[in-house]
Amino acid sequence: MPAPPREPNIPAQDLRFVPTPRDGSLLSHALASGSVGAWSWSAADCTLVADETSCRLWGVPFSPLVDLRLLLASIHPDDAGRVQASIASAAEAQAPATVTCRLQHLNGETRWVRLQGEPLGDAPKLLVGTIVDVTDLHRAETAVGRLEERLAGIEEIGGVHSYEWDARVDRIMAPEEVRTLLGLAPQDAFDFQRFLDRLLPKERDKVREEVQGLLLRPDRFDFTFRLVLPDGSIRWFLSRGRSLVDPDGTATGITGILLDVTAAKQAEGELRRRYADVQKHLQKLRSLFDTLPVGFAILDRELRFFEVNPAFGALSGLDPDEHRGRSLFDVLPAAAAAELALRDAVRREARFETFAVTLDIPAREAAGSARVHCRTIQDEAGLLVGFGLIVESRSP
Repeated sequence: MPAPPREPNIPAQDLRFVPTPRDGSLLSHALASGSVGAWSWSAADCTLVADETSCRLWGVPFSPLVDLRLLLASIHPDDAGRVQASIASAAEAQAPATVTCRLQHLNGETRWVRLQGEPLGDAPKLLVGTIVDVTDLHRAETAVGRLEERLAGIEEIGGVHSYEWDARVDRIMAPEEVRTLLGLAPQDAFDFQRFLDRLLPKERDKVREEVQGLLLRPDRFDFTFRLVLPDGSIRWFLSRGRSLVDPDGTATGITGILLDVTAAKQAEGELRRRYADVQKHLQKLRSLFDTLPVGFAILDRELRFFEVNPAFGALSGLDPDEHRGRSLFDVLPAAAAAELALRDAVRREARFETFAVTLDIPAREAAGSARVHCRTIQDEAGLLVGFGLIVESRSP
């Protein structure tokens, strides 16, 4: 087997890089491909040397020796003084400088650029640097800033607060309003245990288990809990958000919003109490409705039976359940004499009107006629929703 080739024996002092004209060309090409321009400025004689990319970004015709008047005229008037002062100060102090400004191109377009320069060795008052177009970055930063302002406004108006818990270092990041609400001083650490300590004691284990589950199985969450505030008052809060995960999918914490829903919970409790009261009253009314000795029925706007008590059923010859959904004129044909008046009442949205009609009622035991009062029924807004039928008297 042939022996492997030997490494060349090169003295250490020969391992050095010597730039060539071609190396400079490659560097310029690399900068240009990334839309980065190179320039140098001498404060001693106020001359500016720039490459083609720099001139293109400045929006001025290319020339190795740039006309400073044309260049300065392209800077937005609101930024011109700041740019000149920054560059001049850096050249005088032989210190690095970075400045972002707007450039007005000859075609009317305005672009944002970032200028960075630093002193070149021992050369007096000479800066070399780069120019980069950051228009898209500036627009993105502006959009993010506006979005953050809107979100902050929404949080302030809606009483919503965002937070984030980094489980790796056990630190909760939340706005000052949340810390103040929980009685935390600016210098106090805000960790998960501090939050648990403010929970109603009987809810701590449940919340702890839910949060630990979000670290084991990253997911979205939505739960409510009660906090005991420093003044002893108890408030209801809704927390809604999701797990935070790193690139490999491991949960690192949670992020979400915190909303005080105490008023809603109180209203919900009051609604439950009122609903229970209404149910009790309805039960009493149902008992009264079913035991009334006189016939009583309720019609909807279409003059169809909605509810009928047993006494009315005994007069009509049908079971109460057989009336529901059927037309008044189907069950009691004699009521056709009052149809025009009833439908006119619906059209006019009549309020609190009573119609008295005499109807032949085919009773189960014996035929006869009855005097029926028909009265309009309104909802809380005063709109007609139906009619109530009361059988006043019956004659053979």
